[in-house]
Amino acid sequence: MNRFVRVVAIASIAVLAAVPSIGKPLSRILAESGLSPLDMEMMIQAEAVLYSISQPKTGTVEAWSNPETEAHGTVTIINRNANCIMLQHEAHMKGREKALQPKRKFCKDDKGAWRLSL
Repeated sequence: MNRFVRVVAIASIAVLAAVPSIGKPLSRILAESGLSPLDMEMMIQAEAVLYSISQPKTGTVEAWSNPETEAHGTVTIINRNANCIMLQHEAHMKGREKALQPKRKFCKDDKGAWRLSL
């Protein structure tokens, strides 16, 4: 995955994870998420495992864990239709009672590559 795509993916997780994010700079959203850059990279890698499955099925789960920050979570395929899948994250951070639960949608483009979709 190239660097630009990673930065965009990390930023979108942070935006989705932030509750009221309108008007906040990205740096603040990232800081308030409680996730380290490595935590977010692990979340993205778990997503990639799921959408790289040749026939992704609803209910398939991929777990991730960062022993350095004690953050951990899962990514689950919660919906699949046509060339798109909806992923539900559940991210637990040390010292935070409530898990972050952002959703992200990915669709295959005309060349068969998975792309983050709105």
